[in-house]
Amino acid sequence: MLQSKVNSSSMILIKILKDGCERMLNIVRLVVDVRDVAEAVLLVYEKPEAEGRYLCSASSVERHDFTDKLKNIYPKFSCLK
Repeated sequence: MLQSKVNSSSMILIKILKDGCERMLNIVRLVVDVRDVAEAVLLVYEKPEAEGRYLCSASSVERHDFTDKLKNIYPKFSCLK
């Protein structure tokens, strides 16, 4: 399903496809499944004592690990070489 605005996760993929892998910094991204975020939002909403900000992160992924995974999935895609 296409969305009206590009979210930050999709923007990372677009940047890799548009600019290639080598020009990107090897930074670490924190990732989490949207279902886990939805569950966390409900838990915070249901607890009156909850206040402040909450961070959800299941794991971290370095840029080169992400692009290596893309290369394995799409070996013929030229910008990933």
